[in-house]
Amino acid sequence: MKRAAIAALFFILNLINWKIMGTTKTYSNGEVKVIWKPELCEHAGICVKMLPQVYNPKERPWIKAENASSEELKNQISKCPSGALSYSEEK
Repeated sequence: MKRAAIAALFFILNLINWKIMGTTKTYSNGEVKVIWKPELCEHAGICVKMLPQVYNPKERPWIKAENASSEELKNQISKCPSGALSYSEEK
């Protein structure tokens, strides 16, 4: 009984950690890595409207960072209202 309770607690703690940490997907154009956190996305569509050549929800992968310059990506990402999109510079 004690082992079952510990296993259940471990499972719950892992589930909470997964929800807090969430899923992160990355896409690169070689200079900038686009970071997308799907659980934060509000589906405002600003990304698709600003850079349709990069963001296409009907395709997989839906983000093709190589289709825009680093400056275009940074500018668009700065306008993401939910914070689901962010970026990091690649070395």
